[in-house]
Amino acid sequence: MPVAKAQNFVENGTFEAHDSCPYSLDQVEFCTGWYPIRHSPDYYNCGFNNGNNFQFPNNGSGFVCMLGGLLSDTAVYYYSELIKSKLKFPLIAGKRYLIKFSVRA
Repeated sequence: MPVAKAQNFVENGTFEAHDSCPYSLDQVEFCTGWYPIRHSPDYYNCGFNNGNNFQFPNNGSGFVCMLGGLLSDTAVYYYSELIKSKLKFPLIAGKRYLIKFSVRA
């Protein structure tokens, strides 16, 4: 019988670890191991909130805000903010993986 065990392949999955505290929008690169890859996702931590009315993260104080979709009634293309990170271990072809995200709207 196969045995299941929990593994976290993402180095900084909670967005808590940071090289510097963000002081402005568009500073995802301050979050250890994360990088922006499209448009300008925002990193919040160390009390920085820019006056936005965001909900609190599930745990800790770090989180990333990414917008996506049609941002106006007259928009002609989808806008999307994306981030990326390297995995701690390579994935194995043919093996199943479960990915979980905490998302707030």
